Amino acid sequence: MNTPFSAKRLPVVAALVALLGAPGCVMEQNYDARVTTADGEVIDVPLAPHPVNVTDGVVTVFLFQYVPTKLPDGAKRVVIRFDAGFTKGATPARIVVRDISEDPIMTLVDDRAPTLDGFVWQGKTSPLGTADDFIKFMTNIDNSIRVYRFTFTLKDGSVHVLTLPIMVPGFLKEAIEKTLTS
Repeated sequence: MNTPFSAKRLPVVAALVALLGAPGCVMEQNYDARVTTADGEVIDVPLAPHPVNVTDGVVTVFLFQYVPTKLPDGAKRVVIRFDAGFTKGATPARIVVRDISEDPIMTLVDDRAPTLDGFVWQGKTSPLGTADDFIKFMTNIDNSIRVYRFTFTLKDGSVHVLTLPIMVPGFLKEAIEKTLTS
């Protein structure tokens, strides 16, 4: 009896499955969006399900978070937190973080005397309310892409510029807005 899937064809089918199926199991899907910043830089933004670290081998930005917080007076706000790591011997003299997503470009932090905890700098904005320009984009519940530029001036005079694109999904913006208004 000759069936479409005979025992004679099993080794060929198994080889094709192994050849074609194996890469699909180990490869991670990663789709990009392309955006242009307020100053004209064109950036591919990975739409990955995990945080994306940026590094130049000396400095690495490895944490960026929008953190809902409650002030002592009960007011609800958002703080934007970020951490950057430095290689041994790299000491920052100034760190500037800007939102370059659109005009006007906004400075979130300008730390002129950064301190390290080991090899890590921890920065954050002041508490932000719904009227603050830094988080106005949160009122639009659609997905957003924000682009942040970190400029690290080291004590040796070198300057390291890292651009961090962030995909902010609508469900996260909705959750933060509910936290701020409830």
